[in-house]
Amino acid sequence: MAAIYYVNDVPVFEDEVKEKLYSGELFLFDKAVNSGDEMNINFENGSINSNELGSIDFTPIGIGKPLSIEILTIYSGDAPERFLGKKDMLVTTGVKSIGTYDSAPKAINQIVRKVNDNQYYEPSAFNEGSPIVYYTPALDMNTILCSFHLVADTFNESIFEDVSSLLAKAGGIPVFAPAASVLLAGSTLASIASKLGKAIFESKPFFKGDFNIRLDTPGQIPTKAKYVLITDNKFEKEFINYKPGNIVIDDSNHTKVRLVHKTTNKEYSGDAPYILISLDGREREDLKNFKPTHASAAIMEQFYGTETNSQSIEVVQDALMLYNDFHYFEKAKKQKEKLEGLAEDSEAYKSIKLLYDAYVKNINSDIFTNNI
Repeated sequence: MAAIYYVNDVPVFEDEVKEKLYSGELFLFDKAVNSGDEMNINFENGSINSNELGSIDFTPIGIGKPLSIEILTIYSGDAPERFLGKKDMLVTTGVKSIGTYDSAPKAINQIVRKVNDNQYYEPSAFNEGSPIVYYTPALDMNTILCSFHLVADTFNESIFEDVSSLLAKAGGIPVFAPAASVLLAGSTLASIASKLGKAIFESKPFFKGDFNIRLDTPGQIPTKAKYVLITDNKFEKEFINYKPGNIVIDDSNHTKVRLVHKTTNKEYSGDAPYILISLDGREREDLKNFKPTHASAAIMEQFYGTETNSQSIEVVQDALMLYNDFHYFEKAKKQKEKLEGLAEDSEAYKSIKLLYDAYVKNINSDIFTNNI
């Protein structure tokens, strides 16, 4: 799979990023961005000016700042032969935060009935689902690994309705599939039919892609807030003349973000499937329950069997919330102790204070925040 990064209207391919990284030019450019100096960096499909990055409509991400990973649109492209019979489609994602949880339970972000080739699909008011892949109020880890799968299969009406109902109840958070026999939406637990479980855990996706967020990895430029296109390597050149853009999709002037041609502004309609995501640092109060639900699914993945019920999930989530708060409370206290005696304008103070603030933002209970 290939990831294409969009900086303003310029598509930047992974191979180009690696080339500029190895030559040292990308480090100089990143330094110019952070210091406010002016520098141009040239890629195959355009030039980027360091001072222009601030014009992008994204809130920066980084340690101590919020992060949301969101699916903006999914384009089916020319799907495989087995997909031409208008089967249903599952959109599943997985996130592994190295510094948070060991396991990565699969999440169902969307289920679509009778998918066609060359069509756009995104969660909307008329189509239950969640675009959210990951959210945290304050990043405190340096690496996040993300996976995206599109699975084609056929499900009976009851399965489709059950998944749609759970997605509608999840409050903007995906439905997690921590085991082959259960689904978790918030604190609601539901059994799933073997057909759905097999599709989630055993079926080979017709589309899969990985994207890694790295904030402080030696030899790597920190990931920035931006649009990212995920597609197959063989299709990346298809998108040279395209950029993310808003288009009107109905009579009410409702808009969606899709890949549009730079000149004609027409949406992409070729045969290459893709997923367009955004990385952003805006605080999302509506997603404060994402991490407890994700963590509950991770715990179930490791320790719980098919007898788990909704009441036990509520207990697990409440306990995890308290454990989470205590965990970050202890880490914040240690950072606070390190700050004592340091000059506030020193680099050591600034670095430690950044982590301290991140830990505090991850605490939900006043019991802990009032005692730091």
